Amino acid sequence: MPRTIRLKITRTDTWYPEYEVPDHVEDENIYEHLFNEHPASVFDEMCNKHTLETETTLDEILEEKA
Repeated sequence: MPRTIRLKITRTDTWYPEYEVPDHVEDENIYEHLFNEHPASVFDEMCNKHTLETETTLDEILEEKA
């Protein structure tokens, strides 16, 4: 008879968008500028799918049901 198991799986997505920062933005202010002024596409993995790397891992078997 088949049994059912419950798993914990983690997926990590990493992408590398490119974004032009205006010349007047100082290096120490780039993160602030990016989070305040960015286009939504910077944080959208599908808009950056050409640089998307996905890693999926099976972390553990949580429980087994008879």
